[in-house]
Amino acid sequence: MEHIIKFRGKGLIHNQWIYGGLAEDRKNNFVILPKDDWRKGECVNEDTIGQFSGLPDKNGKEIYEDDIVRCEHDNKLYVIRFQAGMFYASVEECNERIYGGFPLHAFTETAEEGFQCEIVGNIHDNPELLKKSQNFSPTCATCNSYNDGKCTNFGKEVKAEDSCKYYQSDVIEYTCQQCGRKYEIIDSDAGDREKFCCKACENGY
Repeated sequence: MEHIIKFRGKGLIHNQWIYGGLAEDRKNNFVILPKDDWRKGECVNEDTIGQFSGLPDKNGKEIYEDDIVRCEHDNKLYVIRFQAGMFYASVEECNERIYGGFPLHAFTETAEEGFQCEIVGNIHDNPELLKKSQNFSPTCATCNSYNDGKCTNFGKEVKAEDSCKYYQSDVIEYTCQQCGRKYEIIDSDAGDREKFCCKACENGY
């Protein structure tokens, strides 16, 4: 199947979705140019620009970057992202944390196994869909990464109530005791993540 490269974005004038080619005008504004009539092109909000994934959902609707889809096999919500050169269905909460996911094509190539997905909205029009508790596991009060006695984020055997000690959905900003830099705990590779932003600071403290 031929992959069609096209984009969408919300117009700055009418605040409506526009679909087509992506261009930049002389004032460095991004413009979406409809294929049927480029004269209907309009400057769009840069934050809303998303590329067509080349794949449809179970109803034949085109899936775009930043769409929110529900997968049949686990009934969870996934946000479509473009990462590492491919479209990725990621489990997210409030656009702040990625807990995991898989390549988008898995939804269609394994459709016979119940991995079809359905678009239920997008992060711009329907941010309420990403509220906490949408994807949380009943075994963990913080995230969905606890499975069979292990925190899947770190591969360690932990208790359910401790599985999110280093992977919290509510972003907590820490201050490094060595350099004074502000950081989130999951960004630190130090042994004591609550005190140091990195191993270098920990070793030099």
